[in-house]
Amino acid sequence: MAYPLGLQSVNGLQTSEARNGICPVSFWIDLLGCGARRLRSISLQPTAAPMTAPPSDRIARDSHFMQLAVDEANKSIPVESAYCVGALLVKDGVVLSTGFSRELPGNTHAEECCLIKLKDQGRLEQARGSTCYSTMEPCGERLSGKWPCCKRLVEAGVARVVVGIMEPTHFIQGCVGVDELREAGIAVDVLAGWEEACLWPNRHLGDKA
Repeated sequence: MAYPLGLQSVNGLQTSEARNGICPVSFWIDLLGCGARRLRSISLQPTAAPMTAPPSDRIARDSHFMQLAVDEANKSIPVESAYCVGALLVKDGVVLSTGFSRELPGNTHAEECCLIKLKDQGRLEQARGSTCYSTMEPCGERLSGKWPCCKRLVEAGVARVVVGIMEPTHFIQGCVGVDELREAGIAVDVLAGWEEACLWPNRHLGDKA
């Protein structure tokens, strides 16, 4: 299976590269709390297939599962009114469920899809104590008025959330998803070096992302 974007490990550091061809791109982003910054031009080259088994080291393991979340994000059909995000729920090194933006009917978010799938399979209780990997900060507010993903994760009993980037400020000014998760007692980690990979599925938004 060909993936539009992969990550290659170089001395333990993650660099984003596409799996097919060369496609330089650069654009402006405004990440919450980070101010305006210009991403460097991305030179996209083919990379090796992703790891088939999760590594034991925590940083490497987080990177492995974040790559899977990025793969999910790249499945999202781009729209001008929302981001393309990928997520998965993992417990004891096993992926319980995956999801990406608008995968299911009803303008669904990636984390929401993960939980809906488990619930539909009668396995929602497995989410308790799990880790959610998401390419973008889970929403603390939704313009649609639907229940925010951070509240869904808290209710499901998710123990840890790992995100690739904080939510940009294009749609919501000052997303409080991470703050709400931490206030609820959920451990949250933001992985460094994943900005390009997690923003790539949102390139259709240009400098709005």
